[in-house]
Amino acid sequence: MLTENSWEWFSDDLCRRNGVVLIPYVLMDTDWTVPTNALVYAWEELISDGTAEAVFGGTRVRDAGSFVEHCQSRSHIVAVYVDLTGQGLGITWLSHCERNTARYHIATLKRAWRHQTPTIAMMGARYYFAFPGVDGAPLFDVLIGTIAASNRRAVAFARRMGCTVVGEIPHAACGEPMIITYMTRDQANG
Repeated sequence: MLTENSWEWFSDDLCRRNGVVLIPYVLMDTDWTVPTNALVYAWEELISDGTAEAVFGGTRVRDAGSFVEHCQSRSHIVAVYVDLTGQGLGITWLSHCERNTARYHIATLKRAWRHQTPTIAMMGARYYFAFPGVDGAPLFDVLIGTIAASNRRAVAFARRMGCTVVGEIPHAACGEPMIITYMTRDQANG
């Protein structure tokens, strides 16, 4: 249960950097921290940018409604990113949280691709690595990435961000090879 002190670890340093603002996407009382219509608009932009197919192809996320459900799933930890004017830039989320690892996902809008995507990727990684466990120690030690091998830009981007490429699993991404990467807390903070 969240208390007043639950967010002590969450600092301005974690949520604002290079003109990008991170908003934890959580349910507060009866309202989500980002309005549903903003997620619908982001989905429409992800579709028109071509990002939705690259990120969500072969999954159950196929329309605005399923995108909102995906973001609100109790099995995902989501952050939304905006610029200083409040214009949407993208989202990151964790899935498959097990022991001290989770899968890390990034979807940015076209306007963020060139300049803000690296900031979003690293802000997100540092944000998730800062989550405290029950004992106060960091909850996650490793974030794992899964990228379709045909998404060469994403694979190159993961390498530029300092991710270690483990290898390739044949036929794991809807019939095509999947690249497996990881980033440790030290890599993210280094």
